[in-house]
This record gives sequence, structure tokens and C-alpha cells, in this order.
Amino acid sequence: MHFVVSSKTLLQHIQTLTGIIPSGNSTVPVLQNFLFATEENGSLRVTASDLETTVVTSVPEVDGRTPG
Repeated sequence: MHFVVSSKTLLQHIQTLTGIIPSGNSTVPVLQNFLFATEENGSLRVTASDLETTVVTSVPEVDGRTPG
């Protein structure tokens, strides 16, 4: 997967998700990360979860060269 997006735009969307990410004390390391996926429609889907709540945001205006 390869994509190009404005850092300002990406930061705004990641800040929306940061409330869902546990502070560094999680016993499950995968919960301290984001999942990025480029979509066929040219957007970037960013997902965060704490196993109880999942939040997904879609970033438009992404130059996604390969879906993934």
C-alpha cells in the first residue's frame, strides 16, 4: 500500500481517534496502533479500537496508488 496525503489533514483525523487508543499501558500491543487502508474510491480509512469501541474515519483527497 502506498498513499500520499496532506499531513495537516491526516493529523486532524488521527486526533479524532486518539481518545480511543489506550495510553501506553495496554497488555495487547496491537491496541496502541492505527489501521490504515486505502479504498477504491481514493479515500484513506483510518481505524482505532480498544476492543470495546471501534472508531473509523475516512480521509478524502488521498492519492492512493494501490488499494490495501
